[in-house]
This record gives sequence, structure tokens and C-alpha cells, in this order.
Amino acid sequence: MRTLPDHLRKGMKLVIVGCNPSESSVRVGHYYAGRGNEFWPMIYESGVVPEPFDYHDDKRVIEFGVGLTDLVKRPTKGIEELKREDYAEGRIVLSQKLEEFAPSFRSESASTAFRKSRSMARGCTCCLPQAARIPQAGARS
Repeated sequence: MRTLPDHLRKGMKLVIVGCNPSESSVRVGHYYAGRGNEFWPMIYESGVVPEPFDYHDDKRVIEFGVGLTDLVKRPTKGIEELKREDYAEGRIVLSQKLEEFAPSFRSESASTAFRKSRSMARGCTCCLPQAARIPQAGARS
């Protein structure tokens, strides 16, 4: 299965977790791809990253201590294609990733920043290693 790679490293300040990658993002090989996607302007405007860039440079988030991953790595046209088993397996794998990479950013602060965009608020979350919150279905990377 072709999917998007995680952009993670140890000691991340923040990990942004999408529900699952869209087929179009996987096709171009970048998170939150597409000119109309509000994700990239939003993380700049909210102060998560100090300079603007777009999906072509998605790996650059690591420079700022920000990681990208998905709850479910299987790409779909829409989240309605995901099954209960996808979420169950994804929770286990995500928990392991969060334990390994140990993000430290407080989820309440980051969630406030992400609520600026309705399209992102439901599926992105920031996670603490000791109390990781699993994202709700909604936003897609």
C-alpha cells in the first residue's frame, strides 16, 4: 500500500495527527496537498511555524519541531471508507509513535490554534505522550 511517510523525530514539540491521507495527497506525495487546502496558511498564521510554506515543503515542519502523521495510514477518497478495524489498529500504532517520539506541546493550546479553520478542527489534534488524544474523524492529510 502506498501512503504518506511520517514526518517525525524524537523530541517533537508538537505532532499533528490527521485522520488518514487522501488519495490525492498520496498521489502527489505530500501532506495536506492542494492549492485550496487551508492547513498550510493556518499553521503559519496561528504561529505554529515561523514562516509560510506550502505542501511541497511539508518535510520542513520538522525544522520547527512539528511532526505529521495520521491515525490511519490507508489512503481513501473519504473517511466514510474507513472501517472500525482501521481506527482500532491506528490507535495502537499511533500510541506507539507518540511514546517513541514524545511530543511535549500542550494539546489545549494547539487545539485552540487549529480551531481557526473548521475544516481542520475535527481531525487534527496535538498529543501529549502521557495523555494522547486520538483525533476525531474529519480532517484529512
